[in-house]
Amino acid sequence: WARRYGQHSWQFPQGGINPGETAEQAMYRELFEEVGLSKKDVRILASTRNWLRYKLPKRLVRWDTKPVCIGQKQKWFL
Repeated sequence: WARRYGQHSWQFPQGGINPGETAEQAMYRELFEEVGLSKKDVRILASTRNWLRYKLPKRLVRWDTKPVCIGQKQKWFL
């Protein structure tokens, strides 16, 4: 399940975590919001044990956006 952007690219479901929400709850919410899958349609096979973190090189930061994103922490589910 993914969303197509342009001729040669795809965007997988993604999103932030709301206050009071766990990463798993956010995953189910985003899957429903973006592709219409409910919790009963999904079975988690695996997930990252720890948060994955990255920081963008300064040349790739979009300084004209609000908020300015310099990196993220993520949890992935399969």
